[in-house]
Amino acid sequence: MVDVVTENNEIVTKKSRKDVHNTGEWHRGVHIFLFDGKGNLLVQIRGNKKTKFPRKYDCSVSEHLIAGESFLNGAKRGLKEELGIEGVVLKKIVRFRMNYDEGDNMISELYIGKLNEERSHRTFSLGEEVQNIQFMDIRKLKELMENRPDDFTPWLRELLKWFLSLPSEVEEMEE
Repeated sequence: MVDVVTENNEIVTKKSRKDVHNTGEWHRGVHIFLFDGKGNLLVQIRGNKKTKFPRKYDCSVSEHLIAGESFLNGAKRGLKEELGIEGVVLKKIVRFRMNYDEGDNMISELYIGKLNEERSHRTFSLGEEVQNIQFMDIRKLKELMENRPDDFTPWLRELLKWFLSLPSEVEEMEE
């Protein structure tokens, strides 16, 4: 179950994730950009079994919030479920509103975190929704995004544009 919210992030009711995607109602999510000590961004490649955007580049972590969950707790849960890690210090950099795909209207927060040298070289324990991960230089990632935009989830594409101060569909929100 997820919280259904207004465009201003006020909780209205709870529904299943499937139902909110079918009706196009606003709900909440969270994303994380994790960097290694060299400034490379960890990107994941979504699993083959994902119904939407399988085998596409995605944020380090992308999660729907479960009903009643805070953005930060959802981010921490996502780190553990998708990458098998805990204890990363996260800093929120923006709350935003965006249409992710047909029927997928989200209010989300983007966090950044830095992996210490020890952790950036350890083996991650990837969740079933993640096919693979890799650290990429942000300039190389930008070039790849410009040349092969369909290799990216729509939200990663827009968040990268926003992060790089390029025009994007990320609509920043007041708290």
